Amino acid sequence: MEEDPELWKKLKPGDRVRFFRMPSTLVGYVPEETRRLYEWMVEHKHVLVVDHYDTIDGIDYPWSDWFEPNCEHLEGSHTIVLNDDGLERVN
Repeated sequence: MEEDPELWKKLKPGDRVRFFRMPSTLVGYVPEETRRLYEWMVEHKHVLVVDHYDTIDGIDYPWSDWFEPNCEHLEGSHTIVLNDDGLERVN
């Protein structure tokens, strides 16, 4: 299956996705905790559910709120905007 870099624009609340690779927007400098979070999600094939949309500068962005108690490198809950490439739908 070919990657759809704009999949995020087609997501609806309740859709399930995961990162199959590190998003290209995060290849450069990102905070250490952010990098570890995405590496962990890719490695564990962590499924995210679109919880809500927020509008920023007139653009609707899908977001996922989650808490992963089994992630030994990260603590607490996380809110992630799902507007990157590297996403795939999960049934």
